[in-house]
Amino acid sequence: MLEVRTTIKGQQKTQGQKELGKGKHNPNKQKINENSESFRNFIRRYRNSPASKEAYTDFLRRFVEYSNLPEVKTKIGVDINDNTDLLLFEDTRKIQHLIKNFIDYQYEVLHLTPRSVRNYYGAVKHFYQSNEITLNWNVIKDYVGSVVNVSANLDMPYTYEEIHKMLDKADERKRVIILLLASTGMRVGALPELKYSDLKWIDQYRIYEIKVYAGFKNDQYTVWCSLECANAINSYLDYRRRYGEKVTEDSYLIRKQFNTRNQDKGLIKASDATDPPQKHKVTNANIQAIIWKLIYDSGIRNLEDKKTRLGDRHKNMTAHSFRKFFENKCLESGVDPFYVSILMGHKAGIGVERHYYRPDSIQGENSLLELYVKKAMPYLTISDESRLKLKNRELEIRLKEESSRFDHLQEQINQILATNKRLGL
Repeated sequence: MLEVRTTIKGQQKTQGQKELGKGKHNPNKQKINENSESFRNFIRRYRNSPASKEAYTDFLRRFVEYSNLPEVKTKIGVDINDNTDLLLFEDTRKIQHLIKNFIDYQYEVLHLTPRSVRNYYGAVKHFYQSNEITLNWNVIKDYVGSVVNVSANLDMPYTYEEIHKMLDKADERKRVIILLLASTGMRVGALPELKYSDLKWIDQYRIYEIKVYAGFKNDQYTVWCSLECANAINSYLDYRRRYGEKVTEDSYLIRKQFNTRNQDKGLIKASDATDPPQKHKVTNANIQAIIWKLIYDSGIRNLEDKKTRLGDRHKNMTAHSFRKFFENKCLESGVDPFYVSILMGHKAGIGVERHYYRPDSIQGENSLLELYVKKAMPYLTISDESRLKLKNRELEIRLKEESSRFDHLQEQINQILATNKRLGL
């Protein structure tokens, strides 16, 4: 096993002895030349899905980063740097040996779980297959090992209390991230792509309708956010406008902070209010890092807890547990599982109905919007105060409906009495 040493504030520290929770990969550390022929061959498969493209680029980035470690460069005799073309050795046995050592490194040095390693293995396999390099993948796959023995019953949704704790530690931007994930059930990879033009204000319920993966025919679907999430979005956008940003249709809903605090340099300007949208766009890794930090800052996870390789999964997956929360609360509210699948943007597993079901064609109480507002939203509201306000609002609506119904009935009675009087009855 390779022992890689990194210098942190002048002190030598082995990678295997890193602080728990500090193993998050920094996608900006290792650059990749995306114009190289090998990378373009690799990424074509994902070019129509921004989230998949970003995820698999980062999976491959980890392999490139490993190949640039000093000990590895000495062993393979090639300085890869950011050029993935240089990973296409003529000696296929040399490639296989590199991949095997890479897999061992993820387990023995970085202490990743088999499921995580399988993602990196899949990306590396596709990289070489897309570049027409034939390897013995049956042998290489043995190095990944089995994932069936890893406990899967710990994949639990967040509780109201846990989300409360995160919100207590969150600023306006983080509140929007947490409440969006909890109240819409969208995948975390969709957040960086959301633009202001993807939001439509529903004045009747004072919430937003949101187009997820807008513009991508096979991926686009519609969700709605809760009332408290809509309030958080409005507050966050108002804050940005006060700071001098001109929020336009092209503005990203979640953007880089204007200022950030650096441990050594103090408060520094990270992004300007007048920057064009693409310049202050956040990445999936940025969002994941925000959630990860909130989990530890709020005490949901403890940095002192030691983890081992097998069976080391936390009970909550960092971002996906919000999606689990959404699914469970929708089912708890009584929404039919088929409609829950539609609300979550599932493309598989909902049967032949997907070929005939057109959400926009159904109006009234059975529409997705009404199902969300009347059934799901109260269960997806985190704050006790917001939940109480929502119940009071529903009560007011019902009272108005009953009052209107009573007025209509009284009017009919008066008409009957007037007719009877006219007829002398």
